[in-house]
Amino acid sequence: MSDTDICFYFDPVCPFAWMTSKWVRQVTAQRDYTVDWRFISLRLINAAVDYDSHFPPGYEAGHTAGLKLLRVAARVRADYGRDKVGPLYEAIGTQVFDIEPDERQDRGSRTFLEPNPDPHRPARDGGGRPRGHLHRCRTAAGNR
Repeated sequence: MSDTDICFYFDPVCPFAWMTSKWVRQVTAQRDYTVDWRFISLRLINAAVDYDSHFPPGYEAGHTAGLKLLRVAARVRADYGRDKVGPLYEAIGTQVFDIEPDERQDRGSRTFLEPNPDPHRPARDGGGRPRGHLHRCRTAAGNR
C-alpha cells in the first residue's frame, strides 16, 4: 500500500496530463497531499494502432519522444528517488508545453534536448546559464 495521497500517471508528451498535473501541483501546494508521479506511455498504449490512419502526421514521433523521456524519468527515479520525478516532469512539461522552442528545433530531437549541440553556438545563454532543455531537466531533478 502506498503512503501517497495521489497516484498521478503521465506521459511527458500528453497535453491533457500536463494540464491536469498543473492543477494537481496547485492542490498539493494548498493541502497536505503527497503525489506519486507514475509513468504511462502513449506509444506503448497505441503500439497496435496504425498511426498513419488514426492520427495526424507527427503523432507517432511525438509518442516515441514521450517514451524516450519516460526512460530518462525512470533513470532519475532509480538513481535519485521517487521524489525527484515530479520536479523532473514539471521541468520537461514546462519546456515541451509552456515555452516556445526555437523554430529550427524539433522537440523530440537531440538538438532540443542537449545543452550545446552546435560547437559554434555559445554553451551558455545571455544570463550565463547553460543552454539546452536536458540541462534544465537535470537541474530540476537535482543533478547539477
